[in-house]
Amino acid sequence: MSNPGPATTVTVNTQAVVAPIQTPSVNTNAGPVQGTNARRLIAAARALNLAATGDQAVIPVINTTYYTVSDVIVANGQVSGVAAAVTTAGIGIWTGSAKSGTTVVASVALTTNSAANSVWAATVSTAASATAIIATSSPNLYFNVNTSLAAATCDIFVYGYDLS
Repeated sequence: MSNPGPATTVTVNTQAVVAPIQTPSVNTNAGPVQGTNARRLIAAARALNLAATGDQAVIPVINTTYYTVSDVIVANGQVSGVAAAVTTAGIGIWTGSAKSGTTVVASVALTTNSAANSVWAATVSTAASATAIIATSSPNLYFNVNTSLAAATCDIFVYGYDLS
């Protein structure tokens, strides 16, 4: 018996689970499906930098080319690696760099991330919500910081409906 290598431990909530797109074998007109277009995680990023202004991260959209955004969750605020309030930081999310393209979350302060381990549901812009379809040839979201907070980070989770 050979040694399979070193043992590893994975904490479930640190992994964004991506289900593969599957083509149905019975109904050839159905096209590729993933979760039958249910609400799902569209994009996620951990430990996003809040310490400098401007575009701080490009968050890849997971397995979709047409989608609507229903919710954006900001969680796990930290300052210097310790869970803390990040209320003075201000962020926004767009489909293009430098606040271009469709606005997903307009520039807003993280006022409700007022305690360690707090969670904030951002207000999704009408342009990105269920009233519009985001079609993108470059499937990324751009995380922009408009008000910085020294040594701070947060996690972002974007949920929506895959319409592709």
